[in-house]
Amino acid sequence: MGHERVDAVLAVARGERYLNPSPAVEMVHREGREEALRLLAQGLFHKEVAKRLAISEKTVATYRERGMEKLGLKTRSDLLRYAVRRGWLSG
Repeated sequence: MGHERVDAVLAVARGERYLNPSPAVEMVHREGREEALRLLAQGLFHKEVAKRLAISEKTVATYRERGMEKLGLKTRSDLLRYAVRRGWLSG
C-alpha cells in the first residue's frame, strides 16, 4: 500500500477527511510560476525573483521554462507581449 493510501486510511479511521495533496501542490506551483513570470516580465533577474519569492534561482528558471511552455511562449518578447495583455506591467 502506498504512503498516500496509508495516510488516507489513517485519516478516515480518525474520523477526518482526507484530501489528496497533489491538487494543492499543483496550485502552489501554478501560482509560483505565474508570479515568477510576472516578475521576470517586469525586468527582474532570476536572483531578484528568487529572493522575493523565497525560492532558489533554479526553481525560478524551472518556473520560467515550464510556465512559458504551458503558455506557448518561446521568447522573452513573447513573454513581454503576454504580460502587457494580462496587465502585469501597468501600475
